[in-house]
Amino acid sequence: MPLYGIYKDGGSPLWVGREMRKRWPDRVALYGPVSPWQPDALEVVEQLITEEKAVGIKMYPMDIVNGEIYSYRLDDPEIAFPILERIQQLGCKVVATHKALPQGQVPSEPFAPWDVAGAASAFPDLTFEIVHGGLAFLEETAWQIQRFPNVAVNLENAPSILMARAPSRFAHLLGTLMFFGGQDRIFWSSGATGRHPQPFLEMFWDFQIPENMQEDYGYPALTREIKEAILGRNHARLLGWDVDALRAKISGDEFGLHKQLAEPWSAPWTPQ
Repeated sequence: MPLYGIYKDGGSPLWVGREMRKRWPDRVALYGPVSPWQPDALEVVEQLITEEKAVGIKMYPMDIVNGEIYSYRLDDPEIAFPILERIQQLGCKVVATHKALPQGQVPSEPFAPWDVAGAASAFPDLTFEIVHGGLAFLEETAWQIQRFPNVAVNLENAPSILMARAPSRFAHLLGTLMFFGGQDRIFWSSGATGRHPQPFLEMFWDFQIPENMQEDYGYPALTREIKEAILGRNHARLLGWDVDALRAKISGDEFGLHKQLAEPWSAPWTPQ
């Protein structure tokens, strides 16, 4: 994550992902970080895609540069478009953009998804992944999915709503995205920074949108096929991965050989 004004190492150093991929090449793929405030941003993009073999590029709408808050829009032809053009030229398919969750007491506007529309329209061959999509600006995010076939939503942090025992709120979030046609463009992500992802996975797998909400709001039923798509098949299709082939490869690695799951590591807090 290229938040070099907030974290000394950017927040999630690329070398960590690189080492993980080296150890588990069939389980780990990298998104590479770039900031338009880097003086060599275009060169960074080329390095990430050609040398680091990143399958996607991650961008943040705000950072702190020399002690000041800097923000930009993804549809800015002078700031963002040169980066998007380079990404497209190099054959990368995905641009993930952080939205919905402001980094601290800063203006909210950069974290709204309004600028995604202009970028998606200008670059139809790129897929724009709205990270944390729906935690805020839910209806506008859903309309982005409805209007642009190259817009997807990443559910990072949304599963925490289930952990907080607010199933109806989660049903509204997911149901709204699905109502507007997002079943094949919703990506699972637990954002496993503070809690183990397994409880989130189990709660999602057992979750159903209540029938009364399906009737009252027109939300689709959350079928097994839709859950499987959200949990991985949607993302795999976008990146051109063969799911069955990947399953065969990982069945014999150090995780695939385990007969049962390890106990999840603990977290510093538990919802009351």
